Amino acid sequence: MNIVITGSTMGIGKAMANEFLKHGDNVIISSRNQGRVDSVVEELQGKYPEQMVCGITCDVGNPDDIEALGKYALEQLSVIDMWINN
Repeated sequence: MNIVITGSTMGIGKAMANEFLKHGDNVIISSRNQGRVDSVVEELQGKYPEQMVCGITCDVGNPDDIEALGKYALEQLSVIDMWINN
């Protein structure tokens, strides 16, 4: 499955991303902080090199950011099977 998770660079969002990747899913992570996105993507790519994991900054309070996240996810994965607003 291809999954988008907002707020996924720490806490429950990061834990969900980790679990989905562990079970063979592909994950797009997002956060308002580019440094956190980059760090978590690198960490998760190291743990799950066979899965697609990538990320982008997104402030869910900004409609343009949400649209950009959706476009990015489709560019990376072609299909979004699940979208989790964390």
